[in-house]
Amino acid sequence: MLKCGLERNRIVQIERIRREAGSRGRALMWLNLLCLDAPLVAVVWQAAFASTFNVTLPMGSQVALFLTAWLIYLGDRLADVLSIKAQDLMSARQAFCFYYRRHFFFAIAGIGLLDAWLIVSALEERLRLAGAAIGGVAIAYLMVNHSLGRVWRVIPVKELSIGSLFTLGTVVGVMTRMTKITAAFYLATILFGCLCTFNCVCIATWERALDRAQAKFSIATRFLVSHNMIGTVGFGCAAIAVASATAFHITAGLISCIAISFACLALLDFADDCDLRDEQTALADLALLTPIGLLIAQRL
Repeated sequence: MLKCGLERNRIVQIERIRREAGSRGRALMWLNLLCLDAPLVAVVWQAAFASTFNVTLPMGSQVALFLTAWLIYLGDRLADVLSIKAQDLMSARQAFCFYYRRHFFFAIAGIGLLDAWLIVSALEERLRLAGAAIGGVAIAYLMVNHSLGRVWRVIPVKELSIGSLFTLGTVVGVMTRMTKITAAFYLATILFGCLCTFNCVCIATWERALDRAQAKFSIATRFLVSHNMIGTVGFGCAAIAVASATAFHITAGLISCIAISFACLALLDFADDCDLRDEQTALADLALLTPIGLLIAQRL
């Protein structure tokens, strides 16, 4: 009888998750639900860096970046939900992955094989070596995050780690094809890294209650990061980026995109509605797609 009761409860919970994932799977959120937003952001910024610094990227490099980023985010999402029970509080993206976790597993296997083949067959040796180093660090991060997650309570650098890894993975393809790394490139990379980290801090702040409910740790669960602080830091960083854009004319357009993204994240923080928390989180990554306008303008 007890076993039957638990089974009925499991079915009810899975059905609830299925309905939640489906009802919240609006057009705005599909990129987020399928982990496609971060890979798209990476490719767009890689193209913007390449265009700004007159670097020609082979198509294989861009496709490999997209697949690698997609693979990492799919793996991170799947590992995340494997530690969650059906009756636990979940975000829409977690509920979607929980219900379709078998599909995620097969997607990871297929994308991993395709990515490995592309890396071996289409990328230059120096990019493969640099990518392998960053990939190794990314794997180490995933192991720490999902096996030793309590370390973030003692050393709250989870968001900085994600932002730094994402930045390095995005710009490494450009760096390996530059004859000389200039001060302008370093400046743009540092500002982009700050933007990626700020994006993660925003999401951690908005999802603080969820992380606490799931016994997870972030900078927002370790420190009281208020919404006023998010807005102030976002607009402050946007102003710093605008001022920095005058230092090197070549990076004016690229850094302006960084400034606009900072401002967009700060504005999103004002949308403090718990019923729209999943949409707010999804928009946080879409706010980083500002270089699309720059790329279009450069082609006209």
